[in-house]
Amino acid sequence: MASKASARSSGGEPSQTLDEQIKRYVGLSVIVSFEGLAVTDEVRSLLRDYYVGNVLLRPGNFHDAAQAARLTRDLQSVAKSADHEHPLLLGVEQQGGLVGHSFSFRYSMDYRRGAVADSKLHARCGL
Repeated sequence: MASKASARSSGGEPSQTLDEQIKRYVGLSVIVSFEGLAVTDEVRSLLRDYYVGNVLLRPGNFHDAAQAARLTRDLQSVAKSADHEHPLLLGVEQQGGLVGHSFSFRYSMDYRRGAVADSKLHARCGL
């Protein structure tokens, strides 16, 4: 359900609902990556429907310089046609593997040790 509150344009007309503004702000903080050499329908939908503002490009997204330039142009074009207020922030992963952004949680040893206040258990687990 859309909020009745809305921002006003310079002419005094409602321009965006509060829900739409929140969706745009949240989208600016989301980073997506994808497989392939071209913009996929899924990425197009994320940029258009959820205003995702950041794309992490990985080695599998590049074949040569011309294709990389075309891909970045296409991504920016999708964002612009989706009425993004700012250009996309594009990042490039250089090491060739997944960075620590996989769908798993990793905690440091100190965190695990502090989570269980049992020194005998720490010793048995090698902590």
